Amino acid sequence: MEHRCHVDSEPCEVVAMLAPRYRAPVRKGRRLDLALAREPIVRALPCAWCREVERSAESIARVRLGRHERNILLHAPPADSVQGAILDPSLKTHSDRETYLRAVRKLGRAGLIRTGERHVAKRTTGKRLDGSAVDRVYAHRTMWLTPFGAQVIECYRRELEEGRAIRWMLRMDRARSGARRVGTELVERFAAQLARAWDEGHAVSADPGDNAAGEIDMVIRRALDAAQLIVRSTGG
Repeated sequence: MEHRCHVDSEPCEVVAMLAPRYRAPVRKGRRLDLALAREPIVRALPCAWCREVERSAESIARVRLGRHERNILLHAPPADSVQGAILDPSLKTHSDRETYLRAVRKLGRAGLIRTGERHVAKRTTGKRLDGSAVDRVYAHRTMWLTPFGAQVIECYRRELEEGRAIRWMLRMDRARSGARRVGTELVERFAAQLARAWDEGHAVSADPGDNAAGEIDMVIRRALDAAQLIVRSTGG
């Protein structure tokens, strides 16, 4: 399996390290290729700690942060947050809400925050015929810092808090190197994310008769074994 980075179209270094260590499981006489689980593997890649950092650092000089962007940045959840904070501004007017969301989009384009989605179950006032309560699941947008965003706060906190002009070139090398991970460090983050996804997949019981899902599960388990082997072999 080969995967090209969405930042520069070069081969992904995590997949390049993983593929030689992957030992394909065999099912019904077939060797199950790593590419069978491409989607969950790609989702687990630590792109935010890798070349996305380089891209964001190179373009940050053109970014100007206003009051709203600074406030959001300073109060966003950390980069290691699993789900992030629900992006649900309790603002009075449509104009205020649009200003807030525009600031979120700007920070996202700058590579300083990430956005996602969380599904939250809430009890409604409705009742079933048997009198039991009705719960509904609602999708909420979420946000949290990127690793690069966290380092920007670390390096420029005083300017952000005091509303001062930010001279990006002063400490940008420190922000870049603080966020960027390489080699085994990236594989370790990949392994943690893939393990979390694998555990969550097992929390919802799959149909035992679903052969395709079972094969993907086997491939993910072997991919996780390979990643963990890489980490252990380098003393990680």
